[in-house]
Amino acid sequence: MTIHIVVICTNKYFNLGIRLINNFNTYYNGNQKIIYHVFTDKIPDKFINKDIEYKYYPTIH
Repeated sequence: MTIHIVVICTNKYFNLGIRLINNFNTYYNGNQKIIYHVFTDKIPDKFINKDIEYKYYPTIH
């Protein structure tokens, strides 16, 4: 089973959304695979840890 989490973090909420993803993945102790669906106006590649699986959806807001 896979857990899908949607994170919407456009404009000023970008840092908050990235922090949520990184912290949640750090403290998650389960065995399920997690895929984050990230809706943002900035490319999150250099902000999200490399071991985290996510899909980026460009959003204009």
